[in-house]
Amino acid sequence: GRAGFFDRPAREAPGREARAAAAPGGDPPAHRAWRVFAALDLVAFAYAFSWAGILNTMMPLHADRSLGMTPKTIGSVISLCLLTDITLQLAAGRLGDRIGRHRLIGPVLGLQIAGSLLLMLSDGPGLLWLGAVILGLGYTGWMTPAALLGDLTSGARRGRALSWYRFSLDLGAVASPAILGALLDRIGFAGAGIVTAGVLTLAWGGNGRWGVGRARRGGG
Repeated sequence: GRAGFFDRPAREAPGREARAAAAPGGDPPAHRAWRVFAALDLVAFAYAFSWAGILNTMMPLHADRSLGMTPKTIGSVISLCLLTDITLQLAAGRLGDRIGRHRLIGPVLGLQIAGSLLLMLSDGPGLLWLGAVILGLGYTGWMTPAALLGDLTSGARRGRALSWYRFSLDLGAVASPAILGALLDRIGFAGAGIVTAGVLTLAWGGNGRWGVGRARRGGG
């Protein structure tokens, strides 16, 4: 068997990603494994940064201060975003099974970038509602990195990899409200959207450079 994090018997790997990992030549060399996991953890951090920083902190403040929306309406905007996510979550999972989970990461990060910017740049309720839907579409890929980690690891290594993934999620959720809140008076709501888009773009670039797809193509 192959050494490293990607050592996973085919009989334990029903998913497309795991079959690819078990196939001859399908998995990256062991010395690249840490890069793949770092890329997935960065994606997790960016997801949570957007969720806690934009949806749950900056958007309600922007809707209240800038647009004069009521608490009831603000709560409905948040619920619409999350309802979009949970409604399409199973469909997104099936799509990942079909085309390869790593191929979903870029598009959902792109949707989160668009949704975060639209929410923070909106000058009326219509754009805010639209931004909530787009951001919710981006959140349908929330479990994709975790599913990839499950495909690509086994035994004690899987637990360690998923623990780092959860740590990255929690770190993003803890850091983003504090960072964006501290910067708000200097950069405004539009600046908060741009900072969040930058974090998401960094995760997108890291995944493209070191992620699963790149590693399997033999990229350094």
